[in-house]
Amino acid sequence: MINNNELNNDEIEKYLINLADKAICYYQLYIIDYRYNRKITTYTIIPLIIISTFTGTATIFQPYVNPDNETIYLIIIGCCNIIAGLLTLLKEYFRIFNEDQNLSYVAIPFQQLYREIKLHLSREEIYREESNKDFLKKCTKQLDRMMETFPSVSNYAIEKFKKKFKEPINTNDSIKSIVNDNNSVFYNANL
Repeated sequence: MINNNELNNDEIEKYLINLADKAICYYQLYIIDYRYNRKITTYTIIPLIIISTFTGTATIFQPYVNPDNETIYLIIIGCCNIIAGLLTLLKEYFRIFNEDQNLSYVAIPFQQLYREIKLHLSREEIYREESNKDFLKKCTKQLDRMMETFPSVSNYAIEKFKKKFKEPINTNDSIKSIVNDNNSVFYNANL
């Protein structure tokens, strides 16, 4: 941690901007993870519906199957039911995983920290509730606490984030430096 007593006001403001950029980057990363997990959960339901409809319809037509093919017919229906059961298990695993981590709620404090810093910096110094040094200490502690207690970001989210901010025209220099420096934003990720 940087010693706040050695920093002047401009350096503190630059450091606060850097903290705000880190916070919004983590917000984006957790949102990417949340959307990815929701897609997986959604796409496990579609094959489940198709297989369940197929096995239900096949069971209705079982009395009309040729007795010579009845054994293979029952095996196919049984295998489809097993696959449907495994898909249900997978879907429930992802549902429980999402409830456990609930990445959309994890992302919100990072966005709040970003907004709080931006609001603090947008006010004139005489109208700020806290001095820059005290505010910097508070924000640094809050970000460190969130980094320690929140779940790590997936490699998928990191790669997607890096691709998104690789060469965009409207990206500011702080975010470019965060994306290019693996030790800043992504130090909490399990690589």
